[in-house]
Amino acid sequence: MRSSVTDRRTYRRIRLPLDARFLLNDEREFPARLRTISAGEAVIECEAPVMRGDKVILYIDHIGRMEGIVKATASKAIRVYFDVRRSRRARMADTLIRLVNRGTHDFERRRAIRIRQNRAAKAELEDGSTVDCRILDISVTGASVAIDPRPDIGCVLVIGKMRGRVVRHHETGIGLEFTRD
Repeated sequence: MRSSVTDRRTYRRIRLPLDARFLLNDEREFPARLRTISAGEAVIECEAPVMRGDKVILYIDHIGRMEGIVKATASKAIRVYFDVRRSRRARMADTLIRLVNRGTHDFERRRAIRIRQNRAAKAELEDGSTVDCRILDISVTGASVAIDPRPDIGCVLVIGKMRGRVVRHHETGIGLEFTRD
């Protein structure tokens, strides 16, 4: 006898145990581990103090940055619905297919090739002040910059002739995404 129960999910979930970082709105960061993921949502193991409805940012190894909304919480795990456009979901589905078919070795999740640097520079902040910094790596889309103190996420700064927005904090500084404005 055939079962009449059908899976109504829009996107197929896959088990993909990858490391991740979990950022809350107040910029606190927590380590996390991916359990399952689809182009629409993910189940993440973490101990972040979140509640249903909270907006979060995930940095998933080999996948990248994903913004989402917490849809469910359980003991040491949460389900996050990705709050992205249809085109981003399609790219996510392609990325997941590549990860499943090829594995994580030699998989580059970045949109552009990064070139390692170790170059001193000056960053001009929004208030016009300048801060010494060091460019750690750079690509056509952004840069990793060692800087202290770290500007807030969302701040715009100029290094050389490149203008960028701070999109993440890391141990030694910031991740900068170049802007066109």
